[in-house]
Amino acid sequence: MTLLEFFSPPSSRFHMIPKEFSAEFDSLLHAKEWQKELNVIEMDASRCINKRSLFNEWKTQLELPFYFSDNWDSLDECINDLSWFPEKKGFLLVIRNSEDLLKEQEEDLSVCLEILNDAIQEWKSGRAYDDFPDPPTAFNVVLICEKDFMEGLTEKLLNIEESEFHIVTNV
Repeated sequence: MTLLEFFSPPSSRFHMIPKEFSAEFDSLLHAKEWQKELNVIEMDASRCINKRSLFNEWKTQLELPFYFSDNWDSLDECINDLSWFPEKKGFLLVIRNSEDLLKEQEEDLSVCLEILNDAIQEWKSGRAYDDFPDPPTAFNVVLICEKDFMEGLTEKLLNIEESEFHIVTNV
């Protein structure tokens, strides 16, 4: 894995990292280059086991604005804005313990992944809202999880139109 993967809009996608490589990934993540170039947002999915807890955690970690209301449409709208973050080359959303993400409401996991995929696609192609166009911007989602969870996660991502992902086999 190289830092360039996370700075380039065309390479924006989901990245699945087995927990066994999380220490190596953390070494890369805390390098000073990342902090200068990317808005790094870290979340712990063990605090996102249902929709209510997910919305609360993401509201805090993504610093969502006051108009965010606890529903998927509002999350979709806000995650495709993020104008309150500093201007950098992109965003890196790191979700640790991904096997716990919505584990009490597994039917909503696909909805969450679709929203994240939509954000990846929109940021990567650039956005033209009103008088404030945004150029293509890197938006990557790193899912750190148990290796045995990756097969089911891969299946869910394959069912999402235009989703791109890669499984990290070494760091």
